[in-house]
Amino acid sequence: MSVFDLAHLPSASDGFDRCQFVLNDDKTHLRFFSDLAGERPIYLYYDGHNVHFSLHLPSILEYLQARKLLRLDDKSTSFLLQNYVIPVPYSCYQNLYIITAGQVIDLWFDGGRWSLHRSVEFPFVNSRSREDSSPDLGAVQEVLSTAVDHALKGATDKALFLSGGKDSIPLAMAAVDSGHKDLHCVTYRSPGAADESEIAESVARRLNLRHTVIDVDFGNIDIQRLITYFERTPFPSLDYAALSYAAAGVECLDSGVTVLDGLGSDGYIGYLPTPNVVKQKRRQLPGFLSALLRKVYPSDRFPSGAMRFEYELDGLLGTYWPKEQKAFDLSAFDTHRFWDDLVGGLTYRDPVDCRAFIRGQYVDHELFMRKARNAADAFEWNVKFPWAQESVVDYFFNLPEENRFDRDNYRNKVILRDYIKKRVGVDSDKIGKKGFVFDYTRFLELNQRFVLDEILACPLWTPAIESHVRKMVDQGFRYRKNAERLYCLFMISGWYNHSTYLN
Repeated sequence: MSVFDLAHLPSASDGFDRCQFVLNDDKTHLRFFSDLAGERPIYLYYDGHNVHFSLHLPSILEYLQARKLLRLDDKSTSFLLQNYVIPVPYSCYQNLYIITAGQVIDLWFDGGRWSLHRSVEFPFVNSRSREDSSPDLGAVQEVLSTAVDHALKGATDKALFLSGGKDSIPLAMAAVDSGHKDLHCVTYRSPGAADESEIAESVARRLNLRHTVIDVDFGNIDIQRLITYFERTPFPSLDYAALSYAAAGVECLDSGVTVLDGLGSDGYIGYLPTPNVVKQKRRQLPGFLSALLRKVYPSDRFPSGAMRFEYELDGLLGTYWPKEQKAFDLSAFDTHRFWDDLVGGLTYRDPVDCRAFIRGQYVDHELFMRKARNAADAFEWNVKFPWAQESVVDYFFNLPEENRFDRDNYRNKVILRDYIKKRVGVDSDKIGKKGFVFDYTRFLELNQRFVLDEILACPLWTPAIESHVRKMVDQGFRYRKNAERLYCLFMISGWYNHSTYLN
C-alpha cells in the first residue's frame, strides 16, 4: 500500500503499473484509472488531507482501521437495500473509493490542499470496437490459453469454478491447452432445472480434469462458518449466490489456492437486452409518471413492468423500497435521482451500450465479481479473472460484431458458443440460459432464528425494524420481495455485526 508522498510514488514492485496513475510534471495533478476491464481495482482513500491507495484491499482497510479512519458511509445502506450495489467509485466506507473499469479520479493540488474530481469514461461503447480481431477459433484458443497460463503462473494449488456456461468452460479448456492439467474444477449444484453440475462433470471428464460437485445442506448450515465469512469480508455483498461459499464448506479448496473465476466478460461481449426487456421498453411509462405511481402502489406489488425505470430495464437489480426503508433506517434516502441523472447523462442510446454500461460498469464489478473477491478474502484464496485481462478484453471486444453478438436472435458470445460446441460438444443454444442458483428462500426458512437475530441485533436499524421483519415473516414468501428484502437485511446486518474492520 502507498501513502501518498511526492517523494515516493509506487513502483512496479508495489504491484502497480505506471499506466494506472499519472502525475504531471509540476506535481499538481494526479490521475488514477483502472486497467481496461477492472481486473485489479485501485482502492483510494482521500479525506481532504490524507491520500492512501493500494491494489490490496485488506491492506488499506487494516491501515485505515488502525488510524480510526474507517467509518460506514450513511448512503451505503440505501444503495444496498434498494439496488443491491453501491455505485463505483463510492464504497460502503466514507472517503474510500473503488477505481475500476471506466472510473477515473483526479486529484488536483491548488497550493494548499488536494481536491478530488471523479468522472466516468466507459471503454466498451460498441462503436469503439475496431472489429479487426480474427474470428478464427485457433486465435481464441491462443488468447485464452495464454491468459490462463498467466493467471496460474507460479501456482501449485489450482482450481476453477466450473459451470456449464460459455465463460468457465473455455477457461477449463485453456488450462489444459497451457499445460495446467492439475486444475481442480469445482461446481455447486443448483436446484431443479438451473443445475449445471452434469454438464460440468461431462466437460471435466472429457478434459480429464479432477472435478468436485458441492451440495448445500440448508438444514445443516455451519453458523460459525457464516460468522467467519462476515468477519473477514471487506465489503457487504448482496449477490444471492454470495452465501454459497460460506454455507457449504469448500474443504477441497485450501488456503492459498489460486482460483479461476469466469466473471468479467459480460460488459464487453455479453450483454444484450432480452426479448422481454425489449417488449417492456416499448410500453415503458415516462419516468416522471413511474415515479409518481410508485408513491401510490406498495413497492412489493407494482402492477406493471411498464413502471420500471430505464436503468432497471438496463440491468440494475434491487427491490426499491425507500418509503418502507425510511421507517427503520434513519439515514435512508431515495436512490432514484442518482441513477436517473446518471443514465440521463449518457450520450449513446444503443440498447447494447446502455445495458453494458449499467450491468458491466456497476453490477458486474460490485455485485458479481465482488462476491468472488469477498470469498477470496474470507477464505484466503487468490482469485483470478482471466476474462478481465487486457489482452483478452482487447481481442474479444474488437471482434466483428457478428462474432460477439446476434441482435436479431438475442444471442451473445457467438464465437464462444461455436468454440465450446466444437471442442467439447456443449451446445449452448440447445441448453439455453442457465446460471448458478443459491436457494436463499430455503436458507431463510430453515435458518430463520439466526437470520432474525442478526437483523434485530444490528445497530444500523431503529427498533421499528422488528415490526417490518415480523410482517415479512408472517406473510411468508408468497411475495418474492419479502424473501429478497429479508435476505438483503440479513447480509448487511451480519456483515455489520461481525466485520473485523468495523468492530
